[in-house]
Amino acid sequence: MLQGWVKNGDIRIHYLDNTGTSEKDTPLVIIPGLTEADDDYEEMIRELLPRRTVVITLRGRGQSEAPSEGHTLADHVSDVESVINNIVIDSFILFGYSRGVSYALGYAIRNRERIRGSLLEIIQRSMLIFGQAGLIFLQDYLSREVILSWNV
Repeated sequence: MLQGWVKNGDIRIHYLDNTGTSEKDTPLVIIPGLTEADDDYEEMIRELLPRRTVVITLRGRGQSEAPSEGHTLADHVSDVESVINNIVIDSFILFGYSRGVSYALGYAIRNRERIRGSLLEIIQRSMLIFGQAGLIFLQDYLSREVILSWNV
């Protein structure tokens, strides 16, 4: 298990990498939920070996640094980008869990060519529960233009 840090501006972002070496399994990048950190996923990513799996702890959580300000969607998406751009990984499956779904979607919209697939947990559930209100929330959060340009 490899622990790493990447600088995103002045903030150090922490990640775990199980360093899997499978040639046949597409690597997996995990974006945890609001109160989670990469070490919450350590047992799971060990079980996924030999598939390479990376878990990113966003700013203000776990071992990642917490700035006094800078907790917008764009800031969190840039945390994801900073880790992915600094580790050796070309294409992968992106897994966003709970609040991590927003950040995974934000990353995917800007980096579609790198995404081989995605697992988005909670979006579907919130759409079933909140229906149109859930879609309005997402449109407000990600911006209407971004939602409309995303081909689902």
